[in-house]
Amino acid sequence: MKKFIFFLVLQSFSVAFSQIGSEQEALIKAEQSRFRSQVSTLKTTLPDTSGFDVLHYTLDMNVNPNVADFSGFTIIKLKALQSITSITLNAKNTLAISSVEYNNVAVTSYTHSSNVLQITLPSALATNNIAYVKVYYNGSTNTSSGLTRNYHAGVPVVANLSESFHASSWWICKDNLSDKADEGVDVYVTHPSTDKCGSNGLLQSVTDVGSGNVKTYWKSTYPIVPYLVSIALTNYVEYSNSVTINGTTIPIVNYVYPEELSSHQSNLNNVPTYMNFFSTKFGDYPFKNEKYGHCQWEWGGGMEHQTMSSMVDFSQNLTAHELAHQWFGDKITCGTWKDIWLNEGFASYLTALVMQNIQGEIVFYNWREYVVNYITSQNNGSVYINNDADALDEGRIFNGRLTYDKGAMVLHMLRFKMGDTAFFQAMHNYANDSSLAYTFAITTDFRTHVEAVYGSSLVEFFADWVFGEGHPIFDVALYENSGNNNKYIIFNQSQSHSSVGFFETPIDIKFVGSNGETLMKTFSITQNNQQFDFSDVPFQVASYTVNPNYNIVCKVNSAITLLSIDELSAQAKVQLYPNPVSDALSINSIQKINSIELYASTGQLVKTISASDYTVTIDVSTLISGSYYAVIQTTKSAQKIPFLKK
Repeated sequence: MKKFIFFLVLQSFSVAFSQIGSEQEALIKAEQSRFRSQVSTLKTTLPDTSGFDVLHYTLDMNVNPNVADFSGFTIIKLKALQSITSITLNAKNTLAISSVEYNNVAVTSYTHSSNVLQITLPSALATNNIAYVKVYYNGSTNTSSGLTRNYHAGVPVVANLSESFHASSWWICKDNLSDKADEGVDVYVTHPSTDKCGSNGLLQSVTDVGSGNVKTYWKSTYPIVPYLVSIALTNYVEYSNSVTINGTTIPIVNYVYPEELSSHQSNLNNVPTYMNFFSTKFGDYPFKNEKYGHCQWEWGGGMEHQTMSSMVDFSQNLTAHELAHQWFGDKITCGTWKDIWLNEGFASYLTALVMQNIQGEIVFYNWREYVVNYITSQNNGSVYINNDADALDEGRIFNGRLTYDKGAMVLHMLRFKMGDTAFFQAMHNYANDSSLAYTFAITTDFRTHVEAVYGSSLVEFFADWVFGEGHPIFDVALYENSGNNNKYIIFNQSQSHSSVGFFETPIDIKFVGSNGETLMKTFSITQNNQQFDFSDVPFQVASYTVNPNYNIVCKVNSAITLLSIDELSAQAKVQLYPNPVSDALSINSIQKINSIELYASTGQLVKTISASDYTVTIDVSTLISGSYYAVIQTTKSAQKIPFLKK
């Protein structure tokens, strides 16, 4: 009966782990799938749109989900940062420019090519002066890389996905990470009255304009980057609730497919719980004077459109992930696509925090186990995107293993290194830095906040784990010194990628005693072949596990990670030294040695020595660095002793 119960426990853990893995993989694959059709449209030189600051956008569109064509105009309120004689805007070639106005006067001196709209001004705009540019255009969902028309239950739905560079495929804007519209955006959409249209901010009005059409007007006054501006329209039904955070009641407005509403209501009812949790950890919901909400769409996955995320469904992980972006991605936006982990890695880790908070520690453990194994399934790759060309490749920008999972684990490793109190204080400080709020941040901005709370430099940590590639690989062995009966443990580290010379990190060891006792000890690894005494473990150690809670991204060679005390006691009769060894390995025994076999940690036999003496010296200078073990046959017994080759 006990065996059956134990089997059920193991089975439940296995199912939980499998579920975490499949959910995590589904989330990332869904997110990645959004971009696959767009990758070919990237890899182009981005135009210089400097010289002016966008203060406000007005977007006015005519969209009918029953047809592909759409039209509209953008009004850009801007301030000159220097004296300028022309204005450069992003406008994909799939848009046809109908006309341009400058301060309400028609302008004919403009060009539109290579996805750039270049407008020559009738006269120079002086520094700090404000002007208005109005651009009329039309396009088609058949050719736009950002606004598409799909179907749900046979009903057409139009929705956009602008991240990374695709806002300018359906409206005219400054489509990069250099400028947020400081005063927000007004979005007007004329559409069939049978549909609802969701967008950013607060709904201002729905006005009947005749011919079976209405004009829906949404207004947001918070700073916004163009890729977070959104529209979505179909025959939605509205299902709304609210949450009160520090005295402010925030509406949660959900536009859902009518045929799916009943299946999503329970999940949508959990959103206030997530909002309260994040607000407690990272400061009030960033757009609390407006709303939060969702629009269903057919792109797959989710997209954190500011104040109204677009969602394929409302599972806990996807819903928490897109909500987390409102703090990390929308309020504070990555300053370059090289720093995208500040968006996606953060949202992924906050999703895991929701697991920890709601499902508990076992599910959070299962998540860490899954992502660590996934990250280390390949030996290369950095969290930060080091290559300029890769920062134009959406396949790399939204790499699930690196941007999402390794980015999330960088945060967890910081938490492990700093402790919960300091880590969450640093995260809170970063999220509420007035110089970063509602603007852009890069990796060094975040590091500065973490260092301020930690109290010392984390340059090495970020160099290894964020900018560097790969992960450490540990060979770990326990030893008993027969001379003084001290117990000690040796860590040997190799690196999966040459970009990092050595990963300095804390790491846990879980010791298990012969009678089932357990003790966790943390060791700070700062150099290779580092030795630590563990004589303070108050029981006889029968086994041990390295990185048992998956708090560190690493691999551990399993060949020598478990040694019993019986083996250690037997080794007192045979001495192997020095350990670690560079050139000559000596073996002494109180019994005559007949033979010695040296094996790599993989089990491959690398050297055989015949002997008939109590002391044998072996040349190991030609062996590569790593872990090995010696099988020593004496006149009385055979013993296996691990050693490390420098």
